[in-house]
Amino acid sequence: QEFCKVAWSKFINKPHAILLITSAASWDVFNAGLKALKSNDIFSKTIMSSVTTVVMSQRIADYIKQFNWAGQILVVSTQSNEGIMEAIDTHLNKI
Repeated sequence: QEFCKVAWSKFINKPHAILLITSAASWDVFNAGLKALKSNDIFSKTIMSSVTTVVMSQRIADYIKQFNWAGQILVVSTQSNEGIMEAIDTHLNKI
């Protein structure tokens, strides 16, 4: 678990951290891991409020919003590598 805290700390301190969630099941696994790290509430709140999340469908975006995810959620226009890159490029060009 210490490794996860170190890895997440590095990830969320990147200037433009982006999380890719490809399914509701992958969200559930991520969310369970996040709950396991909630020994430090500030840490988990930082992740939730600062990480932009790219998802493969509006259904997944709606699912994630049920968990009060405060980070920005981007839905890919097409479910492909190109769609993922387009979403990331569009996001980074707005910054």
